[in-house]
Amino acid sequence: MKFFVIGKRKETITSEQFAEYLDLEAEMAIQLFREEFIRELYSIKGGKGACMVIEAKDENEIKEKLSVLPFVKNNYLDIDIIEVKPYRGFM
Repeated sequence: MKFFVIGKRKETITSEQFAEYLDLEAEMAIQLFREEFIRELYSIKGGKGACMVIEAKDENEIKEKLSVLPFVKNNYLDIDIIEVKPYRGFM
């Protein structure tokens, strides 16, 4: 199944706290991209988080795989997971 995942930095997390893990977060996210778990990955303007297109069997798989990311592990993000399907006009 296909999901849109939006991870937005919590308002209580400072830019400095976020910056501490930026390189490691990017390295680990790119690894998930190479594994074809994350299919598309975009930064939210202003360093406020990221948006992803993910292929997974369910939300639990997404939570499990993303749990290794430093921002997720440190509870720096509010994460929305949205299951999507093809638009009815294309079916």
